[in-house]
Amino acid sequence: MSKFFSTLLSLLVVSCVLMAQTYPREGSKLNYRIIGFSFPATPNVNKYTVEIADGSYDNEDQFKKHITQSEEINGTKAIIEVPAFNAQYTWRITYKTNRTKATNKSDLHHFSIGSLPNIDTNRNRLRVTTAATKYKDAFVFIDAIGVLYDMSGNPVWYLPHLPGTNETVQPRDLKLSPFGTLTFLLGPVIYEINYDGSILWTKQGTSQNKKGTNAPNNDYHHEFTRLSNGHYMALGFQNVLCKFPHSDDDNLQMVPDNGLQTNKDTTFKKGTCGNLTEYDEKGRRVWVWDVYRYILSSDLIYLFNKIGRSIDLHDNAFFFDEKNKHIFISFKNINRVIEIKYPEGNVINTYGKIYDNSFKPSLKGPFGMDNDNGLFCLQHACKLSQKGYLYLFDNGCDPNGHSKVLMIDQTTDEQGQMKAVWEYDCDNPIKHLPMQQRSGGNVIELPDGSLFVAMDMQYSEVFIVNMEKEILWSAVIEAFEPVKKIWRMNPSYRASIITTRKDLEQLIWNSEKNEQKPEQLKK
Repeated sequence: MSKFFSTLLSLLVVSCVLMAQTYPREGSKLNYRIIGFSFPATPNVNKYTVEIADGSYDNEDQFKKHITQSEEINGTKAIIEVPAFNAQYTWRITYKTNRTKATNKSDLHHFSIGSLPNIDTNRNRLRVTTAATKYKDAFVFIDAIGVLYDMSGNPVWYLPHLPGTNETVQPRDLKLSPFGTLTFLLGPVIYEINYDGSILWTKQGTSQNKKGTNAPNNDYHHEFTRLSNGHYMALGFQNVLCKFPHSDDDNLQMVPDNGLQTNKDTTFKKGTCGNLTEYDEKGRRVWVWDVYRYILSSDLIYLFNKIGRSIDLHDNAFFFDEKNKHIFISFKNINRVIEIKYPEGNVINTYGKIYDNSFKPSLKGPFGMDNDNGLFCLQHACKLSQKGYLYLFDNGCDPNGHSKVLMIDQTTDEQGQMKAVWEYDCDNPIKHLPMQQRSGGNVIELPDGSLFVAMDMQYSEVFIVNMEKEILWSAVIEAFEPVKKIWRMNPSYRASIITTRKDLEQLIWNSEKNEQKPEQLKK
């Protein structure tokens, strides 16, 4: 190879490396307004200026006339917020070297920011009712519309439409992972994406497969979490065959129905139970805990035997205490939370009503059975606090009462009763709703012990409350009804919080890192 072509090849390689280090990518379409700018370093330069103009320009004179932002930065990375979605932008870098006073300028770069109806503040909004005091730099994800807001109620990011998905399906459990990525459920499918919306990891529920190929794990629901070891955990449904007792001498029988074989005994009826499954980074199932096995080996056998019918006993929340290897699992429909030992799977604590052979069915209660544990009802979002207390969102046992946030001492008194060590009355109008309709809610403990709370789906308020029960911030999720020309509450399954600007920056810069080798992160 000649020296000329060798030199040309070297220049092309260097050029490609430099281009690979420039973000946003030339001509890229973004789904956010808070942007990570990065570019190659220049020898003998410490300070740079990022200039941004509204609009798309290839002429420097036109660009200079429309510059709206100019920020001097130390180093070659900066996070800058631009004003609007559905807009085009042009940007460049200027700098001076130590050897000359002349100003050097990079090429003009271009990007645009897209838009979806969900971020249109004339259609959807997060209306702030109490301005932030302590958590001014936090950000809030709203599941109902897949949008991230700052604490002033301004949309800054939206979940882009993912290939092969239904745009009308709302995401659930949208939240930040320990790895600076985002995890959520969309219909029966679980996803991990980066800030740009690129899919890093996904797993489909088996209802997406062809008939007759159902695996024991059938569709995901309620909660999906990435663990600190890089693995994933998700709640799922499991198909089962149930045979209920016909006499006092009989017991409930349950067997998994994998769809590949049929049970010839017609007294077995199809049903569903829940499970909790752990996957590794390659999508392989490495651990599973089955609800049907728990039913058959616990006091719930008395409940099922006496009721004599199928009960919707899916698990609706979980929390993995990774340090102590304990998992808390919530069962909304029987007002129970259990604590299991990982990986053994044995139940070590039960929080809720315990059944025995003396149990007599009653029509009292929201699901045709009396299972009031005297403390919480129709609960969601069970977690363990920094002080070791169990805390959750309580949708309420009292038909005329309010939902609450409860923090519970896990030890019980001589009568085996739990006690709440702290509670907050949400004072929402759930007394006008049938108990079966009380659903949702989320609670997240913040670093200072305050709690971020997302109300039930019928009363879409989010707020931060401290242990002195002072509201540090609050807002209402609303949608506009054009016919009636009014704003109404927009039901949202959950909301979650990015506590600090630093956490948001990790999410932003992690997108560039993930872009380098995405194949290592995908299923």
